[in-house]
Amino acid sequence: MKSIKLLIVFIIFNFSFCFSQNAEDIFHFAGNLYINGNNKGAKIEIDKGLQLYPNNPKLTALRNKIKDEEEKQQKKQNEDQMENQDKKQEEQNQQNNQQQKDQQSQQQNQQDKNKKDSQQAQPYTGQISKEDAERLLNALEQQEKDVLYKLDKEKAKNRKTPAEKEW
Repeated sequence: MKSIKLLIVFIIFNFSFCFSQNAEDIFHFAGNLYINGNNKGAKIEIDKGLQLYPNNPKLTALRNKIKDEEEKQQKKQNEDQMENQDKKQEEQNQQNNQQQKDQQSQQQNQQDKNKKDSQQAQPYTGQISKEDAERLLNALEQQEKDVLYKLDKEKAKNRKTPAEKEW
């Protein structure tokens, strides 16, 4: 019974308080809500105030400020979300690349094992297969290129530039 009386008094007080507020009071109340981080409550109070005082510049300015801040927060959230998606995509690509490398390595190991097994099964005839010969030639060609590259590097390093004579 006591709580019902208290509730009725509270409702009457709030009802009379709502009608006694002027635009300045509403602005200050909404501003305090905004400062304390309650943007939603501030927007509700501002909307109520603008219904009563539609041309109040302070209420309009505060509403625009809250709106701008929400747009900035939304934009930042979108950027963060895009950044997170990019990171996840990059991680996924790295995982896929690693899986492909692992598969290639496993296939190469299996091929090497198969070749080794087939070489052991066949008696040595003193001849090599065409593929082995091509591989050897390619390896020798690559070694030759590496040696020539190193020599060119050394020549360039040892090449002295003629000193200019200042006479």
